[in-house]
Amino acid sequence: MKAHVNAAVKRGVSPAVAQCLAQKPSISLMHAMAIGVIALEWTVNGGIDNARAERVANDILDIEYVLASFWTSRFLTKDSRARDRFHDLQDVFTTTQVSGAAREAGSLYAA
Repeated sequence: MKAHVNAAVKRGVSPAVAQCLAQKPSISLMHAMAIGVIALEWTVNGGIDNARAERVANDILDIEYVLASFWTSRFLTKDSRARDRFHDLQDVFTTTQVSGAAREAGSLYAA
């Protein structure tokens, strides 16, 4: 077993459940990564201080909808920015290198 699965088992999680939990990133990891993505976007576009309050609020709401949509792997919207963000984050979350790095970093990935 991998270290992240062993850590969960030591906390009392059954090996089968620990293995299942280790297959996908946790919602906490996905939320943190999504916030990082929009923070980078804001930085590239002049910083959050220059962003309109409505845009910031909309970006945060987009993240909430995007994360909820990962359970169905579908995101239905006419909002092109939100749809683009969903597809970008979907690419990030399904990249083996990213999820593997998160597990090896000792995140709460499988806890």
